Amino acid sequence: MMKEILEKLSHRENLTPQEMKTAMELIMEGEAT
Repeated sequence: MMKEILEKLSHRENLTPQEMKTAMELIMEGEAT
């Protein structure tokens, strides 16, 4: 799931605010662990 979100971000596809929020939360969690 996280990989898919990161791929969307890298391709700069249109993300909804909720998708962006979720992506940032997953990234922060990934960096925290």
